[in-house]
Amino acid sequence: MAAELRIEPAANVIVGPEHWTHPDLGIRIAAPPPVTDARDLEARDRIQIALDHGLASARVTSRTKCDVMRWWLYWSSPVSPSRAVPLAGSPARAMLQVAVQMTRAWLPFLIFCLGVAAIAGLLSAWPLLAFVALSVLVYASLIVHECGHTVAYILCTTSTFKGVFVVGRSGARLVRRRLPPARDTMVTCAGPFAPSIISIPIIWGGIYVLPLNLWVMIAVSLTSISLGHIITLVIPSKGGDGTALRKALRELAVPRGDI
Repeated sequence: MAAELRIEPAANVIVGPEHWTHPDLGIRIAAPPPVTDARDLEARDRIQIALDHGLASARVTSRTKCDVMRWWLYWSSPVSPSRAVPLAGSPARAMLQVAVQMTRAWLPFLIFCLGVAAIAGLLSAWPLLAFVALSVLVYASLIVHECGHTVAYILCTTSTFKGVFVVGRSGARLVRRRLPPARDTMVTCAGPFAPSIISIPIIWGGIYVLPLNLWVMIAVSLTSISLGHIITLVIPSKGGDGTALRKALRELAVPRGDI
């Protein structure tokens, strides 16, 4: 069944016949087509650029009314459908936006985990239940990771525009202006270290109220997840925290007069 990608400009984007401009982010790109067949390679590339820069939201549309089929079209689309949401100026409201948008994007996964957990509980399949719980913990840690970036950027920037949060099938990210190197380093590191900051009091407090075997399981799980996030700072992935940190540190190492 053929599906179409419907493109909608994000808030504050100036839409022109040939270019789309986001004055707050300082980005100008070639205008993507408003609706296109998902198999159109040239249009897909222009759409993906708009989505990656937080200038547009994209959703898969089709004539089917079946929710299962819509989910299939969403996950099988060559372009990652996503939403671009301008963030509020308050850290608390911005964190709520991040949590809501990530939950909406991954709702099928959470429903699936809930169903598997119910079946595992009925069958007393405790290893499977533990695996589902670990999957949900990893998902929650991703929300904490993005909240770390978001809160740090809101506190470090002097601009009234607090960035755009982009979330979709392929993940989530904060699209923002670059800051001076020292502050940019803080924003980059805040995400990977946020799960550790949350995990430490949970592990420390849990030893007094939880059975030892359960506490060990939780402590090992949270420690492993937290270390996994910190490791992203040393992985030079395209568009990842490791690449952003290297760039900020190189700028920080250059004497101010040489910049």
